[in-house]
Amino acid sequence: MNNRQTGISEKSKITALYSRLSREDEANGDSLSIQNQKIILEEHAKKNGFINIRHFIDDGTTGVHFERNGWQELVAEVEAGNVANCVLKDMTRFGRDHVQVGMYMEMFRKQGVRFIAIGHNIDSINPDSLEFAPFINIMSSGIRGTIPAS
Repeated sequence: MNNRQTGISEKSKITALYSRLSREDEANGDSLSIQNQKIILEEHAKKNGFINIRHFIDDGTTGVHFERNGWQELVAEVEAGNVANCVLKDMTRFGRDHVQVGMYMEMFRKQGVRFIAIGHNIDSINPDSLEFAPFINIMSSGIRGTIPAS
């Protein structure tokens, strides 16, 4: 779908900043808190000149499934053609089902959404950075908390 079909200008599209914290993550301390994720995401957006930011948040929600309110709101905006960029702290915030993660990454690609996972240096504008994304997804789906972000 292109901008003519959606009627949305590139300047009016949002930069989606997605944060998620599960109950298991809370035990690991403040480094993963929603507040800290928001700060990291906002700093990245500002540094890269991303405008029109909007936060999508799932607090206390597992990454095992994608039936999460904040995630579903983000996906609805992507499907409506309203998102230019989607930024996450790292791939573990995305989800723990590597098949569904891959499906959503493909949906973003088809919708022209730039996908960034800051901590894992993944940025869809640089195809080389995507090479290890599937391995990170597989590891995240099986072993929680063992995939360090840089």
